Amino acid sequence: QPAEPSPEGLRASARRVGEPVSGACQVTEAAHRGTTADGAEAYEAVCASGPGYILIGQTPPTGGDCLLLAGSAVIQRERDPAVSIGTQCSLPTNLDHLGFLRAFAREAGVACEVNEGMAVSLNRYDIGCDGQGYWIEKAETGWVVTPCLTVKYDGRTCRFTTEEELNGVWRAALAGSPAADCPVADSRRMGVDANGNTVYELKCTEQTGFIVRLTPRQTLAAATACADAAHIAG
Repeated sequence: QPAEPSPEGLRASARRVGEPVSGACQVTEAAHRGTTADGAEAYEAVCASGPGYILIGQTPPTGGDCLLLAGSAVIQRERDPAVSIGTQCSLPTNLDHLGFLRAFAREAGVACEVNEGMAVSLNRYDIGCDGQGYWIEKAETGWVVTPCLTVKYDGRTCRFTTEEELNGVWRAALAGSPAADCPVADSRRMGVDANGNTVYELKCTEQTGFIVRLTPRQTLAAATACADAAHIAG
């Protein structure tokens, strides 16, 4: 039997295969993950910082980071439980998905304790908190943070933020305002005003509704009872 590759040899092989795929990943640990049907060697690499990778030594090399592969597997299995999802990361360091997501949230300036999350596409992550969650997306210019309230009105879904948690956003934003006693039963986004505030109509369960304006940081700019709001977008 041929000798097992040394840890140093595995790291060197992973670096050689992964350089075009994993960019700035400084490989600190690696494992051989078999050979594809085309004879290409597959490796799993742990990076000094950030998620690790599965790397396939074909021409050109391919692969994906561990968070993206795990998130893609969840989505694929929801569509077809019998689907083959391919090689997944299994080294202990690479399985700390929550740790990676918490680090990304800190980089993005999200002030919440992340308790759930997953990659929903390349460089985009759905994170759940004790309260409203967020979509965070890594762009060339930095992180783009989208609160789940905005995600909802864009016709999409945050997996880890409940309707009750979204209603909690309204309770916090309306505190101390004329709409503070409005238990929100329904809402719609009406647009953006000249000051960059987002305008919403709120339906209350036990009283007249309100037109409210939230700043980009989701703090209240104004609240107007519907009885006094005939001049606002009809």
